[in-house]
Amino acid sequence: MRLIVHRLGHVCNGDAYDTAAIARKAYRLAAGPFLRDAEEVSEHDCRHGAVILRDNPDHGYLLSIADSRIDADELWGSWDLDEMIERYTGWVRTLG
Repeated sequence: MRLIVHRLGHVCNGDAYDTAAIARKAYRLAAGPFLRDAEEVSEHDCRHGAVILRDNPDHGYLLSIADSRIDADELWGSWDLDEMIERYTGWVRTLG
């Protein structure tokens, strides 16, 4: 499993931006090429965020996590579906 893109507050992939809104846009731009051809497998809206599992033929399975408790977004990738399902269900429980 590999971390593809991450954002925490006003920092995206290690680069600090003036505001969290600009960092969110940088996150969307960085994640876009991976998500463009991805098919949504499952999505769960939680009290404290959202978790989405996608399948991309070129990049494997993609797990998007939006954690509103700490204003963070992450995009993970893996070819191992079992691992991604385990992470997906874990994040759904965590974000409630």
